[in-house]
Amino acid sequence: MGIDRAGEGIVVVKVSGRLTAADWRAAQESAADWLSAIDRNANILVIVDNFLGWDRGGQWEDTSFQSRFDKQIDRLAIVGEKKWEDLVLMFVGKGLRRLEIEYFLPTEIERAKAWLQASERSAAEGRPS
Repeated sequence: MGIDRAGEGIVVVKVSGRLTAADWRAAQESAADWLSAIDRNANILVIVDNFLGWDRGGQWEDTSFQSRFDKQIDRLAIVGEKKWEDLVLMFVGKGLRRLEIEYFLPTEIERAKAWLQASERSAAEGRPS
C-alpha cells in the first residue's frame, strides 16, 4: 500500500495484494499527517490493483480516522475490478459517511480523476459540487 499526492487537493492510495489491518492503519496515519498539514478539504483516489482481499483478524473496527478527518474529505473515488465493488464500498462505508464515494472500473480511471477534479473546481469557485 502506498500514498502519494496527485495534486494540491488529491491524495492517491494504491492498494494491492492482501490488505492487513496494520497496513490500513499505517496508510491512515500517512493520510492523517498530510490532511493535518493542509488548510483545505481534499479528495482521495484509491487504486485497487492485483487485490487479493483482506486478512482476517487484526483491529479493523477503529473508526478514529473517519471521525477526525471525514469533514475534511469531499470525495473518495475508488478504482478497481468489478468483483470487488460491493465489498469495497461496504468496507469504506458508502452511504454511512458524509463524503461522496464512487466506484470506477480500471478502464474509467480518467473519469474518476475528472470526478475528483470537478469537486476541486467547484470548491475553488465557492459553489457546491
